[in-house]
Amino acid sequence: MVAQQYIYAAKLMFELLDVRKDHEDDINYLQNKSKSFTAVLNSDICWDGEWFKRLVFNDGAVMGSHLNDEAQIFLNTQSWAAIAGTLDQRKVKKAMESIHERLDTPFGIRIFTPALTKMPDGTPFYSNTPGAGENGGLFLHANTWAIIAEALLGNGERAWKYFSQILPGTLSSGDPDCYENEPYAFSSWVYGPDHERYGTGQLSWLTGGAAWIYTAGIEYVLGIRPTLTGLLIDPCIPAKWKEYTVKRRWRGTDYVINVFNPHGLSKGSIKLKVNGKLISGNILSPANGQTVEVQASIYNKDKS
Repeated sequence: MVAQQYIYAAKLMFELLDVRKDHEDDINYLQNKSKSFTAVLNSDICWDGEWFKRLVFNDGAVMGSHLNDEAQIFLNTQSWAAIAGTLDQRKVKKAMESIHERLDTPFGIRIFTPALTKMPDGTPFYSNTPGAGENGGLFLHANTWAIIAEALLGNGERAWKYFSQILPGTLSSGDPDCYENEPYAFSSWVYGPDHERYGTGQLSWLTGGAAWIYTAGIEYVLGIRPTLTGLLIDPCIPAKWKEYTVKRRWRGTDYVINVFNPHGLSKGSIKLKVNGKLISGNILSPANGQTVEVQASIYNKDKS
């Protein structure tokens, strides 16, 4: 996971260093590191056949493998494989399918499964009980990265499923006596299927997941994402959505963005009209404090 995050962070650094124009050595260093990490991550050292492993120890032992009795598959390693953007796409898609098949529940995605009852050396595991918190629980902060991953892969239906099923109102509406937490405050985690309190929320008002669910929803599902050069319009939505409007203030400018989906697509190319004028690409330039009216239409470039 950390190597995958390094690759993503390096991409952001490339953008910053490119603006400076005087850091060629740093760019080369990051590029070489990213290529090296990508090669190892794509190899059998890190690929387990249907998902990416979580840890590889110096002695050859692994965690997050079908070879393990417990903790066989981890959520974060698969999501960040997609977010990194440089790994073998066939493996990434297979890994995300494995998440859906093995980790997804009606209350969110487990952080890993099966839950731990013992340490790798066989000693009992005395931290969280199975299904609680970071021991196979539904860690909602990590769920938000799976939403982003599916959106980046163009899977609008699944991105929306993962997004909507962990909203406080959704978790509370099914059985509020089971969920117990407020229907308006994001929870840190929910007890997983291995626990007798399965479906009960914990630690509302105290989680970085609240900021990440906002980022996942606005920037990757609705697709209004700030970049160094401008405001990127790149939705990934359920195909049945016909239109929606986002009002976004960015760099001192109010953008009113109306997105239309006339062909019933989850993801596609974008045609942009800014204040009634067609522009090329799908990035809105900074507008120096003006109010900007935007029409964005999703279309299939191959059939246009």
